Amino acid sequence: MLRIAHARLITRAWYALLLLLSPGQADRVLRIFSSDAWYRLSCTPIVKVIPRAIMSPPPRPSRDYRHINLFDGYVNAWAENWSEAELFPILRDCSIVIKGIADHRLGVWGVKNSTSYES
Repeated sequence: MLRIAHARLITRAWYALLLLLSPGQADRVLRIFSSDAWYRLSCTPIVKVIPRAIMSPPPRPSRDYRHINLFDGYVNAWAENWSEAELFPILRDCSIVIKGIADHRLGVWGVKNSTSYES
């Protein structure tokens, strides 16, 4: 119970702090916590409790993924997470052709199918 309470309190403290900063300033702060050094520290057996008590990075080896994940989680005013199984049928029903999937499968881009326009 104490671990859960601590995690919630530290998360709320980070939200409050990052809310006071501009997105650029928040980005600079979160780059520290998504760095390779911070990630390695969080994976080191004895000292991993320190970064986990401050801000635990997402458990991915890719620094870019960790940074995007932290920024989206702490700085965005809104967030929606959809699985591919939920999103792709909706895009297909709207006649949107997917042109690519972003790195780490964090986004997609597409175009409206030109044959779907009314003449």
